[in-house]
Order: sequence, then C-alpha cells, then structure tokens
Amino acid sequence: MSKGIALAFVATLSVSGVARAQAPDELSPAEQDARSAFEQGRLAFERGDYESALARFERAFGLSGRPELLFNIGIAQERLQQDEQAIDSFERYLARLPDAVNRQEVEARIAQLRRAVNERAIERQEPSGGGSVWVWVAVGAAVVMGAVVAAILLADPGQEGPLIGNTGTHTEALVVRW
Repeated sequence: MSKGIALAFVATLSVSGVARAQAPDELSPAEQDARSAFEQGRLAFERGDYESALARFERAFGLSGRPELLFNIGIAQERLQQDEQAIDSFERYLARLPDAVNRQEVEARIAQLRRAVNERAIERQEPSGGGSVWVWVAVGAAVVMGAVVAAILLADPGQEGPLIGNTGTHTEALVVRW
C-alpha cells in the first residue's frame, strides 16, 4: 500500500468490559497525554514518518497500556523493517486481545515476518555463489503467502472490517474508538 493511504486509528476506553465514549474533559491527564501521543503518531504514520509514529505509539502505550496500540506499534516496526520487534509486538497484541477482530490478519503477518527473518538468517550463513536454490525458496514462500492471504480474504467475504477510504481493502490499522 502507498504511504498516501490514510489509516483509520482511534483508541478505545472501556469500563467494566463495555466500551463507552468519554468526552475529552472526562479523561485523566495521563489519558489525555496518551490520546495526544496517539494522534501525533497517527499523523506521522500517514506522512510516512514511521520512526516518529513508532515513538508516539510507544509513548501512548506506555501511558495508557491499551493493547490496541501494540498493533499500531507492530505496523510501524514492520514498516521500519524491525521484523523481530514487530513479531514481538503482534504476539503481545494477540496475547492481550485473544478475540481481536483482525486475529487472522495478524497471524498471517507474524508468519510472513518469521519467514523473512529465517530467510535472512539462512542467507547470512550461505557461502557466495549458491543463491540459485534460495531463489526457488523465495518463490515458494511467496506462493504460500499468497495462498494464506487468499484464504484469509475468502474465509468470510461478508465480514465487515476496517476499510481504507473507499478501496474496499482492509487497513493496516486497527479501528478502535477513543
């Protein structure tokens, strides 16, 4: 997806497990700071400034502890090619939100990131001149990933999910309410 695609980010508040909207004046100072950091991160992400977005999302998470922010952190880390850190963030997200609406998407991302990490590790161990086998490994991995993505997209075509603009494609950000 291009950098110019706007992502929908909004954070949630819940009381006794039931989400409810809170007016800004009802937020504690720490929640207001978290919301501000989140919004700055969202804007930085939309601009393609993933380093700044990551720092802001991490600050918002540190202030609020909202697990939804772990997904946003993982996306920013993925864009920065911090694959091991992104895997960790996505796994923490799923551990804290086991019923996440985008669980399949996140699991597919984790699998893709693990393959990339493993391929780089193998490449570092390979003597020069033996790369032709790895071309076929990469092609095979791409075919498998395509099948996984197709299975996810075809699993429940009527499922409503976060959308980017009017493209009809799922966003890379979790839609949550702040």
